Amino acid sequence: MPMLDTYRNNMARKRDEIAKLTRDRANESGKIPSLNSKIISANKAISHTKSSATIQSKIREIEQANKSLSDIDKKIADIEKKLASKEKEYNYEERRFKQEEERVLKKREQDDKRRIQENDRWISNINNSLQRYDNIHNYLSNQIEQLKNIPEKITVLFFATNPKNTDQLRLDEEVRTI
Repeated sequence: MPMLDTYRNNMARKRDEIAKLTRDRANESGKIPSLNSKIISANKAISHTKSSATIQSKIREIEQANKSLSDIDKKIADIEKKLASKEKEYNYEERRFKQEEERVLKKREQDDKRRIQENDRWISNINNSLQRYDNIHNYLSNQIEQLKNIPEKITVLFFATNPKNTDQLRLDEEVRTI
């Protein structure tokens, strides 16, 4: 993101520089009509007057105005050159911005895909655990049901013998105790 901000700031700075150069060009171009009108008025004055001093003065005015026009044309050409350079720089910064933006978007998409895959694995693990617990629960439920089905009457069979040379066993008392 910091690179995007840098490129965006560079683009804004280049746009401001382009706007300033455009204003400068407009200011210089705005001087041209007044100089042209000076030349026109000096030419009219030359055509109406017969005084050589006035004619010489008006010719100097025309030469000065033409020199100023030449200087303005040179300034405008320099401004146009700088303007073309700044537009080229702006286009370069814009291209870098778009490339960085695409790179960030691709990285974001990859991160999202990775996160989705991790979530899918996590959900799969949870589902497997839930299935195991469900199986254990079913097994224990079946065991409990089997324990509940114990018959109410239990028949017990005793086998007993008296060893030789011993006293008689009292089995009837033991059965009553049980």
